[in-house]
Amino acid sequence: MKRFSALFGLLILITAFNPAHAQFDQIPIDFELEIAPGNTFVHPDDGQTYYKANTDLYLDIKIGNSSGENLIGFIMAFRFYAKINGIETDGAPIVWYDAGGFPEGSIVRMNGWEEWSGSYWEILNEINIRNWDGSLPDSMDHTTASIWTGFPDGEPIQTRLRFHFSIPMSGSDPQTDIIELCIAEYDPFWPDVAVDPFPAYSGFDGPHCYKFLAMPFIPPTIENVPPTMTTSHDVPYFVTFDTPSSEFNTITGAGAVDEYEKPIGIVTPSLWGDQIQWIYDPPCEWINDGLTHTVSFYLEDETRGYVYPDVALYTSALIVTEGDLPEIMGDCESEFLVNIFDTETADFSINEYSKGGETWSYDVNQNLSGQASLEDGLLSFKPIEDDAGNEYTFTVRVVDCLGNYDECYVTFNVGTSALCGDPNYDMEVNILDVVFLVNAVYKGGPGPGPLEICDVNNDGSINILDIVRMINFKYKDGPALDCPVWE
Repeated sequence: MKRFSALFGLLILITAFNPAHAQFDQIPIDFELEIAPGNTFVHPDDGQTYYKANTDLYLDIKIGNSSGENLIGFIMAFRFYAKINGIETDGAPIVWYDAGGFPEGSIVRMNGWEEWSGSYWEILNEINIRNWDGSLPDSMDHTTASIWTGFPDGEPIQTRLRFHFSIPMSGSDPQTDIIELCIAEYDPFWPDVAVDPFPAYSGFDGPHCYKFLAMPFIPPTIENVPPTMTTSHDVPYFVTFDTPSSEFNTITGAGAVDEYEKPIGIVTPSLWGDQIQWIYDPPCEWINDGLTHTVSFYLEDETRGYVYPDVALYTSALIVTEGDLPEIMGDCESEFLVNIFDTETADFSINEYSKGGETWSYDVNQNLSGQASLEDGLLSFKPIEDDAGNEYTFTVRVVDCLGNYDECYVTFNVGTSALCGDPNYDMEVNILDVVFLVNAVYKGGPGPGPLEICDVNNDGSINILDIVRMINFKYKDGPALDCPVWE
């Protein structure tokens, strides 16, 4: 037998379909209420669990039918109200998201309770609200009707109504600031009269109340900072310390200062969020200075404006010891043969446990015309024609921050592998060299190059006569090229 209950104008309709149930018999329905999990916290003061205020939340009313009958219509009426310190109070704030004074957006119907399409309720599926104005109490009723199956027997408990809301509040003291959000049945006939609930169903078993508090602010802390740190100046120093996981903290950064409150080192929050790493290369003047330096670590919580110097500092003593004396390794005492216009390099490095921060320099036994450079231990030398035949000895030096140094030597012998009449240096004498000289002498092209290569008639200048000499030699059986003799 199908059962039916309704209100107001639906009474006539219900009586016509099922006159035996014109009285308001209660329909047994299965209910569960749930606020989406993961939105609670344990307050450190009293150890009790509260829902998070100022948080975007969803409250689900889950409904199932194990009554043994198909239910073709009923009305649900709920009242949302607040209790402060256990006493029902008007005016407590609530935010109904996307509501705008209307239920849709803040109340979503689902799983067969949608509005018309796919719904069990093809005759009537209507939500009416009262207030819904941003402060409690608020109320709503949901009237349903069907001429067919309605809400079938055996339907499992699923979310049918979902409320989207938050409780705005600033208080976090469990002694004075708790706001309880309560949901209870109410009599839809007389919504503004304080009477006992008169629902058309049973099983709700309310009221259901949820305690809310703003999450307390607990300053972020650092743990496991070593009390004393001893390090050599040779490599950057790494310290890893813990920041206890806490839902009350929002760590946005970290830092460290020395005893003069100057920033020192690099402090990096780890990807895991619970550990901070400090990376530091102590200044040279701290090496063996006989002092114990103070490093103070702090955390930042910029979301709450909680940054140094308002934070407590967690200090550690730092003692810096001396590293090894610098020692150059690599191409020391080596000799290289390099041709003019080629580049040759010598590579040097320093011992692994030197102090760090060393500087490189070089001297040469005689003036050179080509280009030389030394950067991070890499010596480069590119001789030009004036360097041909010379032997250059470079003295390479590295000095640490305390003035300790090491030296080594490397020699470059400059050769002359270029060909007479080969100004483009492709090791062949051909029409390309003629074109190169024409462009260089008359068209503003690169070159023309040194006399030793381009002055093929050996008259001390580079001009049209050299171009004619090259053409005659290469293509008209003319006299051989005659470049100046290499010194």
